[in-house]
Amino acid sequence: IDFQVAKCRYAVSLEQSIAEVASIFGTDWIQVFSLNDLASPDYMLFKNQVLNVGHRYIVGVGDTVLKIARRFGTTDTSVGFLNYELGEKHNTNISVGQELCLIPNSCFGEVQSIWDKNPHVDASLEQWYSGVKSAYDALRKANSEHMEANGPVARRLLGMQQAAAPSVAEGDVGVTRVGKGEMSERDKWDKIDALMRQVELLVGGSQ
Repeated sequence: IDFQVAKCRYAVSLEQSIAEVASIFGTDWIQVFSLNDLASPDYMLFKNQVLNVGHRYIVGVGDTVLKIARRFGTTDTSVGFLNYELGEKHNTNISVGQELCLIPNSCFGEVQSIWDKNPHVDASLEQWYSGVKSAYDALRKANSEHMEANGPVARRLLGMQQAAAPSVAEGDVGVTRVGKGEMSERDKWDKIDALMRQVELLVGGSQ
């Protein structure tokens, strides 16, 4: 049996919040709130209440799923999830005039319109990365200065404490008592460094 479901519409289950609905579609509550005439984002939604969860888009000449995803700052996976005829059927074939549901992301989309008379480069991703990199460098500098000022004292304390408590580990910042399920400062910085390397790869790959 084939039946059609309205694009970009969601019928609320019993006692759901906007944030819960947004998480289902891989977006945030602000997006859902802005798409609907709601008095407050904090109210619980009632059962069978219908919400808009995305924007409808009509496929144009030369469009592909990847091109559309790139233009609107989303992913082909998200486009597939929001459109049954693509995601559930593992299909990427689209035709001119076909209607799709999309959840755009203005931070990563192509902000330049095809009608712009003065083309400009979308620098939003580079600006975001610049802010993240500046914060990371500042944290690294502060950590280095702290270690330089307190390192010798920390090492002496570590030697005294290790004899009495072998669970004490030396981190990048002073001395940290590591309990069950906790990470040392060194482990935390290793994770931060690894995350930063992934961000650099992602930004570099998008250029």
